[in-house]
Amino acid sequence: MTHSFFFNRRQAHQSPPTCCAAAKSIGVFPEMTELEDRILAHIGLYQISFAQVIEQRFFGGEPCGHVMNRLVDQRRVRIRKGLPARTPRYYQLTRSELKARGLPESRARRPKLQAFPTAISVLWFCNMLEAERHLLEAREVSRIFPSGLPNGIHCIERSSESHCIYRIRQVAPNTDVEQLLRKLRTRVSQAIRFPGLRPWVTTGRYAFAVMLESSFQAQVIRDRLQADPFLNESARVLVEAVPALSSLETNRLPGSGH
Repeated sequence: MTHSFFFNRRQAHQSPPTCCAAAKSIGVFPEMTELEDRILAHIGLYQISFAQVIEQRFFGGEPCGHVMNRLVDQRRVRIRKGLPARTPRYYQLTRSELKARGLPESRARRPKLQAFPTAISVLWFCNMLEAERHLLEAREVSRIFPSGLPNGIHCIERSSESHCIYRIRQVAPNTDVEQLLRKLRTRVSQAIRFPGLRPWVTTGRYAFAVMLESSFQAQVIRDRLQADPFLNESARVLVEAVPALSSLETNRLPGSGH
């Protein structure tokens, strides 16, 4: 098995190399900067993004309005009203931009209400925590594991010393901790039995990420994991708190600067 797939962070946020060149060659879109191309690739990958995420990922926390307004004016990006109502407005690629990039046009649709917490959890886990991560497309997964991976959402974290693939799961705030632990044991056991995956699990290179909205409950789960002999010894499990929909900023619009 080769690991040539594990690209650097800059490559992880660029579109497929033929996409923009093809679009420019036929004159479909105006010229774009490399930064704009990376932002568009980011939104296309995660389906949604917020101003504060783009500012942290690409602008060092500085306002992104001057760039995002241009992309909206060029009809590459659209601004959606929040869903649910108290959620800030967010960005999605337009159908024409998705088509030009060879991405599913279904990503121009609003996430369904029940899918929205998962979309935010994945976006936050990959872009807003200390480690930078990259959500894996199916074609990228197949390059690492030709036989595939267990069903689920996966991302990659790559540092100068190692890399790790996470299977991401978002759980509801009222999740029963003991039931969650039982499901984790099942998923870890399944991963260990999955063809070719055992050495990845036992060495911590294939890990499990649990996302939830309560910092208090996150710590409760961490404590229970430490006390669980099987989970503590058999797999790497990361528990992180992510913003609740109602706690995201509601007084800023994407592309408005500050």
